Amino acid sequence: MPSRIKIQYHIKWILPPLTVRLGSGTTADVFVELTGENGVSDIHCIKHPQFPTLFRASVDTFLLTTKYELGDILSLHIWHNNGGSSPNWYLSRVKVYNVQTKKSWLFICRNWLGLGKADGKIERLFPAKHP
Repeated sequence: MPSRIKIQYHIKWILPPLTVRLGSGTTADVFVELTGENGVSDIHCIKHPQFPTLFRASVDTFLLTTKYELGDILSLHIWHNNGGSSPNWYLSRVKVYNVQTKKSWLFICRNWLGLGKADGKIERLFPAKHP
């Protein structure tokens, strides 16, 4: 029986500094899906079981594992469940790094995900920019 190949991606979430966007962190559960030239990743919930994440002025890094090589990353699909006491979230940018190929992609977000902010969307799709 062939072994399953696991491809690992570091995903770095960059939220704005304290002075830029008050209330820019989130208490909601955040979900992400990567689309590459070879397919789409599973949906992953981005949180840590023991530490707070995705709060204002933070840089959080997560390890996302896929079942196969996605190839060049084309887009980042991100959304949240609008949960908790402060679900609105301002996301500045996201960097995705493929641990095996050492390639990286940058996603310039600079937008709110929140029912009470900007256009009221809690789901967004960002195209990749090559850093």
